[in-house]
Amino acid sequence: MTEETKQYQIILIFPPSFNQETLNKSVQRIKKLITDQGGSFDSAGRDKQEIEPSSQLKKLSYPIDKHQEAFYLTYNLSLPVSAVDTLKQQLNLDSDLIRYLITVKDIIKEKPEPVIDYSEMIEKVEKIEKIEKIDQAPMQDQDSGRSVGKPKSQIEDLDKKLEEILNE
Repeated sequence: MTEETKQYQIILIFPPSFNQETLNKSVQRIKKLITDQGGSFDSAGRDKQEIEPSSQLKKLSYPIDKHQEAFYLTYNLSLPVSAVDTLKQQLNLDSDLIRYLITVKDIIKEKPEPVIDYSEMIEKVEKIEKIEKIDQAPMQDQDSGRSVGKPKSQIEDLDKKLEEILNE
């Protein structure tokens, strides 16, 4: 029976008093704990043999155990779900760590592009064109059948005749 593994991210915070050798030993010990539990480091994670303390030392947003700065390391890893609790217990007992955080990495799935049904759009456009044609056509009186509205060209002709009469 295969065990389910998930993608995790682990953040490790070490005290600033560590030198490079002590930091490397602590990191290697934690990596061994992870691999002993059946975990593996992703290629995106920083799986270096040597860590430069000067490049990893960061100022903390708030003091942790009275430390203003610390070595802040992040690793991406795959780990069986059942091994997470055991790993947490072992990290809690590690006196070198100031703090740690293990989070599940969400896998972002791309949403498929919506399929556009152009037939509905075409029907709506045709309805709009029909309405425009009705609005432009002269209106018929229901009782007499006579034209109530006149086309724009006839109205312009009437305006010209009216101006001619008024100018005389």
